[in-house]
Amino acid sequence: MAMSDDEKMKVLEMLGRLDKDERDLVLRSIDSFTNWLKNTLSWIYIKIKDAINSLFNFLDDIFG
Repeated sequence: MAMSDDEKMKVLEMLGRLDKDERDLVLRSIDSFTNWLKNTLSWIYIKIKDAINSLFNFLDDIFG
């Protein structure tokens, strides 16, 4: 299922609350990102778990 714009903004907001080193660790791999999302925004993770690669690539374009 696709994410709404509000959900994308929530992920960006939560990543923005991390300092750069923490964010780099979260975005280091899809596994670390998935674990962070499960623990931080589990309701979004449950909704998009089948499309997590697309979200990770989207974030990598922004922060990578």
